[in-house]
Amino acid sequence: MAMAYAILRVAKMKTMGNVGGHGSHVERQRETLNADSEKLKLNQRLDGTDDPMTDVQVRID
Repeated sequence: MAMAYAILRVAKMKTMGNVGGHGSHVERQRETLNADSEKLKLNQRLDGTDDPMTDVQVRID
């Protein structure tokens, strides 16, 4: 039986460019060698939108 799991990583990002770069990695908009692209459809977003830079800016404001 396969076990479900979640990964949570916390890292300080000093610029909005860092946020955008991380967002494109997480959303697989750039090549991510350690991820199975066939499983992308299984990902679930629990909060926020498809635009992490806007989500962060809204939170800061």
